[in-house]
Amino acid sequence: MSMQRFDGRTAALIDEANAIGTAILRADLLPAEHQPKARELFKTYVDLRIEMSVVDVTKREQRKGYNQRVRKLQAELWDLAIIATNDDPRPITTGVFVKALNDMFDSQAKRNALLQIHVPEVVLGTRPKRGLIQVNQQPLIEIYHDD
Repeated sequence: MSMQRFDGRTAALIDEANAIGTAILRADLLPAEHQPKARELFKTYVDLRIEMSVVDVTKREQRKGYNQRVRKLQAELWDLAIIATNDDPRPITTGVFVKALNDMFDSQAKRNALLQIHVPEVVLGTRPKRGLIQVNQQPLIEIYHDD
């Protein structure tokens, strides 16, 4: 059972890293004047997701703070997408950026949801220490920190 959860969390991490990477690439299709702001927001977003990945799921208040910051960055990216779409309404340029943002937001929500799923204590008998099995965050780290 725990291996299935581990596999699910690993797949969700890879999906999120891929979605973020795709959105970053699609930002190159935005009107030129919006690209620097998009890059800046994505860099902050990736750094925040990496920081958040090391916070234990039992530290609810700390994770809540990170989630609030993630939602704020998502709102800023969405506002940028709206402005860029008003400047260039073509679906092949800003339209694919908007879709990539949607996919990125969805993958983040899915990953967060998977982190909240736990084996019921009734099944376990006793609750083991959380965090014994960690998902490698390298796919997310490699988006901007490809060393």
